[in-house]
Amino acid sequence: MALTGIEVGDITPVLGLRGAVVDEGTGVNQVGLRVTVKNLSTRRAVAAVTGPDEAGYRLTVVDIETGRAAQIGDILEISAQSPNPFIGVKPLRYTVTLKM
Repeated sequence: MALTGIEVGDITPVLGLRGAVVDEGTGVNQVGLRVTVKNLSTRRAVAAVTGPDEAGYRLTVVDIETGRAAQIGDILEISAQSPNPFIGVKPLRYTVTLKM
């Protein structure tokens, strides 16, 4: 997963996320999964469906209301749901840090 933000101190009003959900055994991107990224601090969430391109999914969070799409220390929970009920994906948690 890659994160990109526009820095305003330790808060960003725009956050771009991209990543892929890959099969552990084959390393192949999984297509058709609904990926949801939720900021556990702000309780806001965005979702996209994985595609066949190399990036897998791309999401952009823009918060023009409060100017806080993410802040250093926020925890983002990335989860994926498959249309197949026999396929499960363990959610991932990521803590937002300062990129230097």
